[in-house]
Amino acid sequence: YWIWLVSIMIVVADRALFWANGMEGSKITIMTLLKQSGCIVTILAGRFLFGEKNTGHKLLCAAVILAGIVIGGFIGSLFPSTWLNYGQSFGLSQPLVLDLGILSVTFALSIKITIASILGIALAIIIYRMI
Repeated sequence: YWIWLVSIMIVVADRALFWANGMEGSKITIMTLLKQSGCIVTILAGRFLFGEKNTGHKLLCAAVILAGIVIGGFIGSLFPSTWLNYGQSFGLSQPLVLDLGILSVTFALSIKITIASILGIALAIIIYRMI
């Protein structure tokens, strides 16, 4: 029964994220952080539902990489007209909607990769390896 509950929660979370991305003035850095924090939920679910070991190291790695993404995106937004903010955005411009009457599934994907975010991730991985 819990698989259905987790599935519904994932659909609701994705729907909320897509709705928030459509709002005027939404920040891609914050939306990326919300989306990427799903790995933390996965790690915690593995620990509590399946008794996985060594989740502390996984949580630390996920937290450091998420911090690198956020800091890299923040640095890129501080210097919008420099080479740090140079990058590429790709994905679906309009979300795909599958309406089944009682269930509506929305799928959208938008990724913005900048030099600052890549540097943030690389720096986060280096810091994690040093810990």
